[in-house]
Amino acid sequence: MTKTTKNALIGIVALAIVFAALIGTGVINLNSANLPQDFVSGRKEAAKASEQVSKLFKKSLDNLSVIARYEREGQTQDALDLLQEEKDNSAERNNAAIELAKAIDKMAQASKQIESSDAREVAVEAVSSQVAAITHMLAFNNFFDRLHEQIQRKLEGEDPNILTIESTLNQLNEEVEEINKLNEEFTNSLREFDKIVRMQ
Repeated sequence: MTKTTKNALIGIVALAIVFAALIGTGVINLNSANLPQDFVSGRKEAAKASEQVSKLFKKSLDNLSVIARYEREGQTQDALDLLQEEKDNSAERNNAAIELAKAIDKMAQASKQIESSDAREVAVEAVSSQVAAITHMLAFNNFFDRLHEQIQRKLEGEDPNILTIESTLNQLNEEVEEINKLNEEFTNSLREFDKIVRMQ
């Protein structure tokens, strides 16, 4: 890889760690007596699922940094072995995002039963933000898979156009930025929701 591409790899790792840190936030303990139980349980399931998504993506991004180091140090076979491991883990990352989507859908369905119109409106806003974020997570995973294929071709000597790799890295960065923005909206909406519920 060129120096530019190595720097880009470092950038995507740094950005995605922010994404991983944000995704699990926003779930706290509340007196749930006046809330639909499916909403409460869905929120807990979402918290658990988001931890798994965070763990898997952080591991993959850490490995991306290691792959870049292997390539830089000429350890081609080690880089290829780790790339294969990441390709094998793609389905697991995808499934984790789908499990999160199921938990968010459970919250969405239950939010219709929230008695307070103010709390219900904010809950819908939170769910909408997270649904959009999950869409970007799945896109992120697809771009991640594409990047792995491009790096593998380069390591095997096919040497794809370096601009193609950099374009994929830019797309990954764009997805991460959108995920971060939507997760912040999700977190802020849940904080507002909690505030409304406490006042009731």
